Amino acid sequence: MAFLIYKKTTIGDLLRFERVQPLKLSGADGLIARHVKSLPGEAAASWKLTAPGLLKLAGVPADAADHTVLFDLGGDVSSVCLYELTCIHGSSRDTATQLALDFTVVIDQEVDGEPAEFAKRFGTTIPAKPKLLGETLALNGGPCGGDWKWGETAMKPKPRLTIMAVANRVRIAPAAVARRQPKSDLSCALKSRPNLNVKRAPVAAAVIARKPPPRIRMPSWQ
Repeated sequence: MAFLIYKKTTIGDLLRFERVQPLKLSGADGLIARHVKSLPGEAAASWKLTAPGLLKLAGVPADAADHTVLFDLGGDVSSVCLYELTCIHGSSRDTATQLALDFTVVIDQEVDGEPAEFAKRFGTTIPAKPKLLGETLALNGGPCGGDWKWGETAMKPKPRLTIMAVANRVRIAPAAVARRQPKSDLSCALKSRPNLNVKRAPVAAAVIARKPPPRIRMPSWQ
């Protein structure tokens, strides 16, 4: 995976992207470390960095409004997966930094030829409804030091996209699904009224316990 600066141009209903240079977020001299170290006092515990702010930190002139940051997921020999970064939400404590990143899908499809060459310069139509996705990453660094290399998040073992609203696909990590399962109305009612004498039995057992309705004998001439 990689973060890259692109020049973005709008021509009618088309978007043209041209790669400019890589963007270094990790490492002791990376942009995230520099940003966190510049924060006063307790501000490092909860902060936000927009894409324009990240580009300014990287030295891109403020008047370069046609520049943006794309995230290249990589790892596929026939597809190009590029997502436009809109905002980074961070929390830095001790020697750890947790990141939640907001993206807009630019392109996620198979292409003819070499994907790496295609990604250097390409065009796409402006979507009627942008497709959004989120990602969580972590760095081994914080206000108290660290090497600021990519590390493990609290949600999953290694940094890769787990929640994607791309086309009609939604991929959610099993741990996240388990945490988001809503409680049933019955379990909530029982919890709020502990004196209810309700015997909870497996659905299968309740179905088996029911007596089948009496069979109606039909006349022999039908």
